[in-house]
Amino acid sequence: MASQQDILSVTEIYDKIEVDLMVNISKQFPYEDEVEDPSEWRLGKLLLLGAVANQNMKIAGRYKTKSEVEVNSVFHNTCMKPLYDKEKEYIKGVRKGVLPKQAPPISKSFGVNRAYQGGINKTNAYLNITRTTALESANAQYLRIVNQAYFEMENGIASYKAATTRAVNQLSEIGITSQRYRRADGTVTRMRTNEAVRRQLLSTSGRTAGEMQRERCREYGNNHVEVDSHFGSRPDHAEWQGAIYTIEGSTEGYPNLADTTGLGTVTGLHGANCQHDYIGFIIGISQQTFFPYDMAENKAHYENIQTSNRIARSIRNDKYKVINARATGNAKQVAKTQKAIKRKHAELRNFKKGAGLDQPSRTSVIGY
Repeated sequence: MASQQDILSVTEIYDKIEVDLMVNISKQFPYEDEVEDPSEWRLGKLLLLGAVANQNMKIAGRYKTKSEVEVNSVFHNTCMKPLYDKEKEYIKGVRKGVLPKQAPPISKSFGVNRAYQGGINKTNAYLNITRTTALESANAQYLRIVNQAYFEMENGIASYKAATTRAVNQLSEIGITSQRYRRADGTVTRMRTNEAVRRQLLSTSGRTAGEMQRERCREYGNNHVEVDSHFGSRPDHAEWQGAIYTIEGSTEGYPNLADTTGLGTVTGLHGANCQHDYIGFIIGISQQTFFPYDMAENKAHYENIQTSNRIARSIRNDKYKVINARATGNAKQVAKTQKAIKRKHAELRNFKKGAGLDQPSRTSVIGY
């Protein structure tokens, strides 16, 4: 699995893009403005759409090169480095006659390098599309705020300050969204840009690493892999983590990898948000590193992690509110939301202490 630091190196770029887009939108609605004629105000804002869209385009395209550099680093650390780390065991296996053949050097392996470059290319293509959809979302959010505030002012529902504050707060909660995803229940949702990038990066780097591991196994004539494990994994993944599997067929004590783990499916190994990996395992040479956890204890820990993640997500949304309120000059909203953030941080600390959670929570937001 890609390390959290590797993932952050990319997602922080897209968090920055999202924040910059939201700020560019929010600052178009100064809190202290006065509006006498809602229709005239709306027309003026619609005439500004082209200029706002051009500014958004510059923001969305600003980090393309940096993004590609960080993606290369993630794939090297996640996909290529583990292969080189395992190579001594493969060479030992050949020398002792456990493996039937010597594979070409990794740098000369067509299958390994094709999978590696394919994963990088697929990720960069996805990120290009993500920047485009983020731009579309930003422009749509600007229009939503204009039309929503106009409707509330025109119909006497709210003043300019109240209407724009509510609409900008909704921008903070919705965010700049990326591509659509279909949930298991069939409903379609659009994720925040940085969350979508995190999900895609985990899945694609994991699948690429797995494909490279399987190819290296094939080149050496090895048919076994070890799936790693972590405490607090999804309960349905906890059923198969920390075990040795066969790639082709199955033998006593070593079930088939794909049949058991759902490899290649959205809900299985290397599916959406899966944080498991596997590496080649040479019977008689390798030592098993990962083992299963107690299912009941794992499930309880998983549920505690989900609760802490929900609190952390609420903190991040409030931090976006502060950033956008600052952009509009709404000091009252800033002060009110900062109090809520302080209270939620205390709630998160207390919950984690009671639940015995020691891993860091994702509460940071670029620009806060």
